[in-house]
Amino acid sequence: MSVELTLVVGRASPYMPENGHLYLRPLVVLEMLAWGYDSALHKLRPEVSDPLVFFYASDGNTPIREDKYGTSLQAMSLGRVVTALKQDCDDGMHYSLACLQEMQRWAASLPPNWDIRVVAYYH
Repeated sequence: MSVELTLVVGRASPYMPENGHLYLRPLVVLEMLAWGYDSALHKLRPEVSDPLVFFYASDGNTPIREDKYGTSLQAMSLGRVVTALKQDCDDGMHYSLACLQEMQRWAASLPPNWDIRVVAYYH
């Protein structure tokens, strides 16, 4: 069995809080398609300290605060998601892993106030 999964990578901004959620400005959206229930990525859960976030749908007006299953969106660290993907990609070859690793290298060069996070959006 599997689940449709989209990873939204973005910058968490404390400047636009809404109902306790930080605004996540999407930078990259990765369609993971069918991802197995037994995968490390699917088993990865946000930590208590990970912020609740929202982002806007493609219409630019509709805030998205939860996935299609009603789970609130929490933004996990990029490093945790890359680690989980490495476990799932035995041969290290998956477009999403290559993309996220490159983003991780890029994020390391940013100022500390650029809080790059990943949301797992299940649908």
